[in-house]
Amino acid sequence: MRENQELFRTGNERIGETARGSGADGRAIPFLCECAAETCLARVELTFAEYKEVRSGSNQFVILPGHLRIEGERVLEDNGRFQIVRKAEL
Repeated sequence: MRENQELFRTGNERIGETARGSGADGRAIPFLCECAAETCLARVELTFAEYKEVRSGSNQFVILPGHLRIEGERVLEDNGRFQIVRKAEL
């Protein structure tokens, strides 16, 4: 499950780099849900500023509300469109 999150996080970092370079600052961008479900292919719509907020912590991930979390993850923000979750420190 953790591997899935890390894989989608890597993909989202590439999406974020592309979005930053294209000037999509105020528009919603489809990022990958970083939940723990291995079969999840859902998209999370975030602006680049929202994405930067998620990435402000190295152990933070963005998921859709109600999606699978790893035991010990804590919801930091839930705005109805997405949740920012933090993994417990190892």
